[in-house]
Amino acid sequence: ANALIELFDPEIREKDKIIKIKENVEDFKKEDFKLKDFLEHKLQVSDYKQRYLIFIDQFEELYTLCSDDDTNIFIKQLFEVIDIENKKVKPDIVIVITLRTDFLEQALPHPNLGKALEKWSPKYLLRMNYDELAEVIEKPAEVVNLRIQSGLKQIILNAVKNNQGELTLLEFTLHKLWQKRSNDQLAIAAYDEIGGVEKALTNHAEDVYNNLSEDDK
Repeated sequence: ANALIELFDPEIREKDKIIKIKENVEDFKKEDFKLKDFLEHKLQVSDYKQRYLIFIDQFEELYTLCSDDDTNIFIKQLFEVIDIENKKVKPDIVIVITLRTDFLEQALPHPNLGKALEKWSPKYLLRMNYDELAEVIEKPAEVVNLRIQSGLKQIILNAVKNNQGELTLLEFTLHKLWQKRSNDQLAIAAYDEIGGVEKALTNHAEDVYNNLSEDDK
């Protein structure tokens, strides 16, 4: 509800937004607020012919953060939109969903999701290989004319190549390295100082915690 309100009513006041969100969430749960009706209305009142892309990231949160009832309501309303769009020669609304593969087993038993996955083969994003990980380190630095000290790239690659959480930890480590850049260079000394890929996040969390007041701790 929050995302939809901000998308279609960007000028709405913060106070009014909060009230509207609460009302829409309750109506959504009672199915008085229909996603298909909302989107159809927006298509009809558009000044020009618009198409909408609805991108739903981290779809697995339906199974980790929501009750079974809320999950079923959300999926039901989502597929009401999909059913309408499937009947059109050229859909006005395209829906993209990302879902972690380890949650496929929970998604498959749902009648709508199971049929959808059977009909539209999902596209699997494979883990990055060695060369792709190397590009993640090198290419952004090249864009801003930032040098990488000799040997640092290999140190980082050795740390992430067998790590299941490689991309998240790599992103965080590179961000910390960027903050500690010196003379337009990412240095091994700075990498060691932040704790490397293995400890950069842990060390950062410890720093944040140690800077909290006793009450906040």
